[in-house]
Amino acid sequence: MSNFENTSYLSSLASQHGSELSIVDFMEYEPIAFAVIKIGKHKTLRALKPFLMLGEIKVISIPMPEGQFAFTAFTDGWNIYFCREFLDTLNYAQVAFLVCHEGLHILLKHVFVCQRLWQINAELCGIASDFQVNDWIDILDPNREVVEFIEGALWNKAYRDWSPLQIFKHLQQQQQEAEESGGTWSPDGEPMDTMDFSGNMGDDKSDDDDSNSQQAKQAQHDKAQKMLDKLNDMIAHAKHLIKEGSEDQKKMIDGEMAIKVRWEPHFEDIIMQSQNGADDQTYAIYNTRNVMYDTGNGVSVMYPTDYSEQIGEVVMAFDCSGSIRDEMIVFIDQVAEIMMRLRPTKTRVLFWDTEIVSDEIYTEKDYDKFKEMVKPVGGGGTCARCIPIYLEENQINWEACVIFTDGELSPIDNFNTHKPLLWICVTPNGKTSFVPQTGKMVPYIPDEQ
Repeated sequence: MSNFENTSYLSSLASQHGSELSIVDFMEYEPIAFAVIKIGKHKTLRALKPFLMLGEIKVISIPMPEGQFAFTAFTDGWNIYFCREFLDTLNYAQVAFLVCHEGLHILLKHVFVCQRLWQINAELCGIASDFQVNDWIDILDPNREVVEFIEGALWNKAYRDWSPLQIFKHLQQQQQEAEESGGTWSPDGEPMDTMDFSGNMGDDKSDDDDSNSQQAKQAQHDKAQKMLDKLNDMIAHAKHLIKEGSEDQKKMIDGEMAIKVRWEPHFEDIIMQSQNGADDQTYAIYNTRNVMYDTGNGVSVMYPTDYSEQIGEVVMAFDCSGSIRDEMIVFIDQVAEIMMRLRPTKTRVLFWDTEIVSDEIYTEKDYDKFKEMVKPVGGGGTCARCIPIYLEENQINWEACVIFTDGELSPIDNFNTHKPLLWICVTPNGKTSFVPQTGKMVPYIPDEQ
């Protein structure tokens, strides 16, 4: 899935500095080739090898005045590009560190899962991602058999097991506290690289220029999905490449731990599917399914969303048996942002344990204060059979339903519906024994949100 020809970033850098850009394959640059071989032979770092072979590894030369570099390295989530002038200042172990660093950005899918953080604050996003990546390197090669940390690399053991979002929020707080006290804040180090958040899906055609825009859109979507599917497949099996590593090291790259299943896109899909028809299009409704990434001009392309003025009723049913009350409060807070953006005309909030204990209706005027208005109630046993019974007995004409639960349920054999149904199951590790007979289930991992 090479896309270097469609990436204008490096070419523009060369033009800015009045330099000629030259490209060589990594096998033609001995330090990189040696690093890839050493990584492949290491008992734990070898799990990164497949992620180094996904796309291109290119060494780019953009001559600059002595001591200056046009860039250091960057990845678009698939391909990796290194600056030769920067590499020439490193020893072989430091080159290996940089190679592992880029491979881990790909394994952890930072270009994809950190998109929103990058839009909020690109600098803090890069710093947070680097903190996570470099700690993984420390865990995978604690004795420095292959790597040597480059001076100034961002690493803090206090962030161990933190997600980029958690690190990002902590950095935001530090920055805010420094500014409020009249000072300035800077991290203990600097990012080793940059990430291309415009993605790896595009060509140079725009929606207006392409007479078959719908076909082009579908082709882009298919390419993106193929890319992510392959990444997920590789992540799921990467731990099997670790030899003689500790159980903690193997667990790090266990597919169910490394693949961060995000519930938000599924939740948004459920709401969008509640539309009764699609008789118009708009850019006002943001839908992740309609964003395609185009590196041809370095921007994300957003296609209009099908919509109807008549949106069906969305049901949100919260398990209030008591075991997940804290997670429920956090979840409601996160849902509030989505509701304000998508603004369904009517949302019914049900709280249930062995029966429906609360039924509340919210409309568009309520979403700005949604998280303050929704108050969890109940606290008995758990029997989700009460949900479809209640909906049927009260003749509620719902169009989509989301059920938030801990997954400690018996099979629900009376929820016979062809309507969109999503189960969001609270789980500390992505695992649950609950398999719904109807609808889709995604895990909700509180520490990763």
